[in-house]
Parts: sequence; C-alpha cells; structure tokens
Amino acid sequence: MKVIRILAIFFVLGSECVHADPLRFYGYAYDLKSGQYLYTEVYSEELNNGFLERCTMKYFAADGHPLGEKRVKFVDSPYLPVYQLDLPSANYSEGITAVSNDSVEMFKQSGNKDKQTAKIKRTPDMAADAGFTNFMVAHLQELAAGQTVPFKLGVAGLLDAYSFRAKRVGDTKFEGQPAVNLSIEPDSLLRYIVDPLLLTYDVSGKRLLEYRGVSDVINPVTGKAYTVRVAFYSKAPADAPKNLPPLQYSETCSCRRSALALSRYLGGGGNAAIQSLAGRLIATNYRRQPGSAIHQPRFGTAIATSIASSRRIYFLP
Repeated sequence: MKVIRILAIFFVLGSECVHADPLRFYGYAYDLKSGQYLYTEVYSEELNNGFLERCTMKYFAADGHPLGEKRVKFVDSPYLPVYQLDLPSANYSEGITAVSNDSVEMFKQSGNKDKQTAKIKRTPDMAADAGFTNFMVAHLQELAAGQTVPFKLGVAGLLDAYSFRAKRVGDTKFEGQPAVNLSIEPDSLLRYIVDPLLLTYDVSGKRLLEYRGVSDVINPVTGKAYTVRVAFYSKAPADAPKNLPPLQYSETCSCRRSALALSRYLGGGGNAAIQSLAGRLIATNYRRQPGSAIHQPRFGTAIATSIASSRRIYFLP
C-alpha cells in the first residue's frame, strides 16, 4: 500500500545538540524476507536542538549506481517541510511545494501523465515526510509512557492526508545496546489488513536504529516497492558493498556538472568561457539561497520509487 510505503522515506536521526556541520551517515537496506542486500542510503542532515532543519537523502544500488535523491528543508513548520524526491528511472516525481497556516500544497507526476497538484487542509497534528521524525521527537514522553499518539500524515504521492497512530510495543537490543520498538499503523480499519511499520530507537528515543516495512524504492523487476529492513549500524556490516558511496557529497562536483549542462543548454557545449559563466550563475544562486537544491539532468541509470525528475536544471525555492 502506497500510504505505508511513503513512511519509508522518513528515516532520520536526532540529537540534543546544535550542529554547525551536517550529520552524515549510511542506512543499509536488506530484503526483509531473504536478507539480501538491496541498496545503500546516504544521509546528510542539519539539526537544531534535536529537530531536523534540512536533509539530503541519496539512494544507491548495491553495485553503486545512483537510484535517486531527495532534498528536504523546513521553513515555517517543524512537521511539514518543503521537499522534492526524484527517482529517475521510475519516471515519477512528487513533493510538497508550499505550506501555509491552513493548507499544504503538493504534487506528483508519473510517466507521461500530466502533473497533478492538490491543496489539502492543514491540521495541528499533521506531519509529512521527514517532519514525521520531528513529530516523534516532540511526543517522546507520551510514547515512553505507553500512550498511543495519533497523527495525520500528508502523502504527496496520493495528494491527501491519512490518519496514523504510533505506540511503543516493547524493548530490544541493537548492537548490544538497549533499544525501544515503536509501531506505526493506520488509525483505521486498514490496520487489520496492512502490516505495521516497526521502528527501533535508542533508549533516548532520538536516534533511529532500524526500520522494518515497505520501502520507497521499487523493485525494477516486479514494479513493486521492496519490503525492507534498513539498519543504521555504527560500522559498515560485512555484507555491505566494499566501495560505499561517499558520505560527503561534493557540491563543487554538482555545480560543475550543472554548469556543463547549462552551458550546453545555452548553446556553448564544452566552451570554457560559457561553462565558466554558467558556473558563476549557479554558484551565485547557492550563495543567495542557502540550501537550495540544484538538480542535475536525470541520471542515466536509476531505479524507481515515488519520484521522478525532468531533464532540465531547476531550483527549489
């Protein structure tokens, strides 16, 4: 079910400190039933007093080729970010484009279909995408006390919001340390036919250690989302790819690639002067809009989840 699958992209870690530099870490994704290694997640996060402010998520297949990317930033709400997720080979894209006091604007585009948009009513208990983590951090005391916490989940992929609930379901251990299991399930009759998501946190409740459930990454063979176990180990497991993608993504490299693409669009091809001009234009955009996302022309190879990109350079405001 796609509503459940959308929750799979909310894997983020928390901290009690203000971080000047982004936190960077891996998520190791396995098939839940077979245990086969499927793909690697690469995170870069900026936190402020334990709450996520910005993050970038990149997905790489086991052989290292990129599957997709998502960029998220929080502007007016800690629970409702503006974001866009791109999964090129799926030819699909979705995101939240604006958040106001009373509404949330979202879109999705799949295949050759026209872009679809919606403006849904915002409620006080609504979270979306990576804002789900901030919502959980804000309700740690209730969850620790055994209370069930209801919330609305905004789902851009379905252009609507749905009722869910979170609750503590037991204690466990992760890498030999005490941990806590949380269950996320639909707050409706759907919970009787849809398996819940299982999230494992450290005892403070602010660090996600493992996720079990439906993924946002789609199996290219079946066309359906993987069902996965994603573990955030402190060290790479023995069965992870030997050559993991770099944790620190090079914005310089991103700018150079975008500059080349822009210079070609302007008709300059590989002309050094036009490339230089394009590079300065892109770099200026970075300086004027900190954290703005520059998306490349689509990756030549990739997989599918719930997002796609267009074959042009564009900027998230």
